[in-house]
Amino acid sequence: MTPDERNKYYLEVVKKGEEPPEWPRPKEELVVGSQDLEGDYTQYWAYHIDLGKSSEDLPPAEIVASENTTPKAAILIDQPHPVVDGKNEEVLELILSKNGHAFAHTASSLESLEDNISSMLEIAKTRFNMEVEHFMTTDRVSEEVEKKLDSLEESSSEEPGVKEVPEQEPNAPEEKEESKTETALPETESKPIPHVQHHVTGSQIYSSTNRSSVSSGGGGKKWILIPILLLLALFGGALYFREALFSGLNRVTSSPPPTPTPAPTFTPTPTPMVERKEYKVRVLNGTTVSGAASSLGDKLTELGWQIIKVGNNPSQDIAKGSVRARPKMETAVQVLINDLGGGYESTGSALKESDTVDLEIIIGSQ
Repeated sequence: MTPDERNKYYLEVVKKGEEPPEWPRPKEELVVGSQDLEGDYTQYWAYHIDLGKSSEDLPPAEIVASENTTPKAAILIDQPHPVVDGKNEEVLELILSKNGHAFAHTASSLESLEDNISSMLEIAKTRFNMEVEHFMTTDRVSEEVEKKLDSLEESSSEEPGVKEVPEQEPNAPEEKEESKTETALPETESKPIPHVQHHVTGSQIYSSTNRSSVSSGGGGKKWILIPILLLLALFGGALYFREALFSGLNRVTSSPPPTPTPAPTFTPTPTPMVERKEYKVRVLNGTTVSGAASSLGDKLTELGWQIIKVGNNPSQDIAKGSVRARPKMETAVQVLINDLGGGYESTGSALKESDTVDLEIIIGSQ
């Protein structure tokens, strides 16, 4: 048995009344402890005797779960050891947690993180009938692991969705194909009609040609020339009248349309932009209302904040809710107060630089 195997511990959760789990090591090599959990479950854990642990020492996964409580099922990702030699080292620990208790755990490397998360989700659903709603990372998780989780989240969000087709009424009459072409486009999508030139050819009179053809005849046809000349004169007068009419119309200039006065524009004050997931938040309940911190923590998690801890404030009679932060985080404080929807104020007193969180919320009764 290698030293690494001795340092490992075992954790199993079974239904009350069922047989205790079978461990992969002989019983005489292990120290076993247990405790009852809510929902008719019993948690068992085992250490190798060389570790010097007693049956009262809670397993590391249970300790991490108790420090990061959440009323709903979640997967906690902890990093007890730094990445040294490569992505295949099992330096991560995935914990299925609910109400501050660990129901399952597994070691994982950075390379196999996606597969182990999928396995943990399957365990939650099939063994404990839990629907995992979110993930949480501890303070010990490195930036490299955070980037890996971000990439997994982005790849899952890029999967194409399914477009629903509206159900047609059974007795609805079929629309004619012609009616589709008569549907008007919305004004916002209308385009200017392109200009098209139409070339129309009509009769053209070449008077010189007509005259030459007529004059080439004999003297007996002079009487024919007179009505032709009259027709030409009438035709020419009509053309002259037409040209005069259109030239007069072209000289009429319409008054230009009045220039509209532009409406005043108002530029709204921009909302400060921050990456909520980059800020670690602690939520403390300063009232006697049970579960207020957990409820608020879930809402802020949905907005993107990184909720590190929820718990009770030492004083339970806080009237006005407040927000504190580490120095030089005024913008993040403003965005957080806006997300809280009013009723909170910045106390002005800053958290210590050594604090494990960036922002702290104390819930008040007002």
